[in-house]
Amino acid sequence: PNWLDYYEALDAIYERLARRLNIRARVFTKTMEMPFAWYGKRDFDPETDKASHLTFGFDERGELAIKKKKHHMDMNLEYIVAEKGFPEVRFVMLDTSGSMKSGADGSYGVGNTNYIPWGTKSKYHYALLAWYSFLEYLRRNCLLKTTTISLVNFSSASYLARGLESAKKLALKPQFGATYISEEAINKMFQGKRNLIFTISDGEISNWNKIKEEFIEGAKNNYYFHLQIGGSNGLTEDLEAEGIGVYYVKDARDLWKQVIKIGDAIYRKRTKKI
Repeated sequence: PNWLDYYEALDAIYERLARRLNIRARVFTKTMEMPFAWYGKRDFDPETDKASHLTFGFDERGELAIKKKKHHMDMNLEYIVAEKGFPEVRFVMLDTSGSMKSGADGSYGVGNTNYIPWGTKSKYHYALLAWYSFLEYLRRNCLLKTTTISLVNFSSASYLARGLESAKKLALKPQFGATYISEEAINKMFQGKRNLIFTISDGEISNWNKIKEEFIEGAKNNYYFHLQIGGSNGLTEDLEAEGIGVYYVKDARDLWKQVIKIGDAIYRKRTKKI
């Protein structure tokens, strides 16, 4: 519609698509006993009832008796909680190189481009959907904080955006150029420790040999994993050699499932340590 701009329209589409996915992540819940039905007086129990709740009434025979004031029946209710101690910064690095515009299954068919500029069957479409599904996972679990979401868009240049809205706008402006990650982007992305960070790419990083030591050191200080569309390369082999999680995805349409599965497993593991 003409009352939506480019960003608002695409953002609305991807949010809706993510909400339609069958995200089976177990929410973080706790149980609380809550009253669900209130009713009149009952016999006073001196061992469990407080004296301040004491009142008088009549028993079944109509004789005066000590009663407890109005009381209730309880039931256990589950409620979602935002767990403490989770990473305050959650980065994703999206490969926006030209090869990401090809078909998700390795073909050149990118699908419908009427409302998705890069095509409804392109690798980049499914990479975006994976990120939006991760945001939806965080939202459902009360873990989504708009100020702690950041994103790096890397291709011919490396751009970084902090904050949810800025990150979305950057994600929706792919470059479709070369495949390059700047040292400055790595330094900013890996600032601090124990942050949840993941990357999505489908090929070689042209300057990998120059940045790999700094990249691997930063990855080891955080909860980091890499999703590789297609086969192994220098980047994935070096990461695996250092014991860093690399997950291969043959078909980009499965990216969102992997992101939710791996991200959820990391959060569950951290929950047990808290």
